[in-house]
Amino acid sequence: MVTNSDDLYQMILDSAIASIPSAQKGCIMLLNPKTDILRFVAAQGYDFDVLKNTYLRLDQTYLYRESKGEIKETVVIDDPFDYDRLNLHDDNIDTILEAGSDAVYTTLSTPVMLGRHALWHDQY
Repeated sequence: MVTNSDDLYQMILDSAIASIPSAQKGCIMLLNPKTDILRFVAAQGYDFDVLKNTYLRLDQTYLYRESKGEIKETVVIDDPFDYDRLNLHDDNIDTILEAGSDAVYTTLSTPVMLGRHALWHDQY
């Protein structure tokens, strides 16, 4: 039974991961549209105690960078750790990498939209 938004986000994430046969980990981030800052609200396969105190700017995300700011659909990133090392240099990125240090071969980054605005996105 879902009693709060945190439980709802975790249930959505768990269902999304279960629906992708090779998925082993993921997270959901919630966007504050006034600041363009994302915060982690659910995680599986990552140390959520670390992630819940970590924030990302929207322009640091796979979705934003690969869509050139036109976030509309899922993007696929092969070897996301290498992608992060080449494209992003920030203490928050290092923290995220440490929170889920197992190898990730491919990441799906998917926006959930309300009208033309991204509410959150998840990564697998």
